[in-house]
Amino acid sequence: MKKIVINSVVVLALGVAALVSFGGLGWLDSTGLRGQDRLVEARVKGYWQARVDRNLEGQVEYLHPLQGTVADSGMLVTESFEIKSVSVEGDEAVADLVVKSRLKHPILSARDRTVEMQTRWVKHEGTWYRALAPQTVFEIIQNEQGNWTPPTAAQQNQALEPATSTQ
Repeated sequence: MKKIVINSVVVLALGVAALVSFGGLGWLDSTGLRGQDRLVEARVKGYWQARVDRNLEGQVEYLHPLQGTVADSGMLVTESFEIKSVSVEGDEAVADLVVKSRLKHPILSARDRTVEMQTRWVKHEGTWYRALAPQTVFEIIQNEQGNWTPPTAAQQNQALEPATSTQ
């Protein structure tokens, strides 16, 4: 009986020593996010902070290279945001947010609007980007009718590959 207790204490001590020497539970931070989730969260924060700061050029660095431009009507002002969760599956991710915004209009600007939303992100060449969003009037109308689907990460990455000619 004494030998079993001593062996158990030794195994427990070795386990604690291994945790301490490998950085404890550093792979799991206080938010519960891990590796890729933290990378996506940092990108999401950067993008939405650029929106709060009204920095259009700053937003572009978070958009997929195929997007390359920010559609800004100048009418919607993002006041604040809160990231509720981030989930990553392979090269695609979804961020759940609460965004507070207001319309830039003399009559309507006093009314803040809070919206819960999801944004899609895709990994391209090792970097996470906000997935393509409808930009043209045609795409926006299709999106509102539920007929516009953003391309998957594989489709977006394939579109960026140089075309090969057959000669």
